[in-house]
Amino acid sequence: MIGWFALVSAAGSIISNAAVAALAHKMGGLSIVVGALSIVGIPAAILFGLIIDETRGMTLETASKEQEFRDAEG
Repeated sequence: MIGWFALVSAAGSIISNAAVAALAHKMGGLSIVVGALSIVGIPAAILFGLIIDETRGMTLETASKEQEFRDAEG
């Protein structure tokens, strides 16, 4: 699992760097491209929050399950 996460992370880094390099000249600079690509991530973050229901409606303390872990330790 960790290997797949590292592989996908590396592929994402390569793709994002290639996209920035390809678009920088056409859009007029690196800062414009980085800003535009960061805005593209906002809908993905919102969809992720709506689709993943493990922590929906829970407080951070409840979702982390720290108290259950501490109770199990004794």
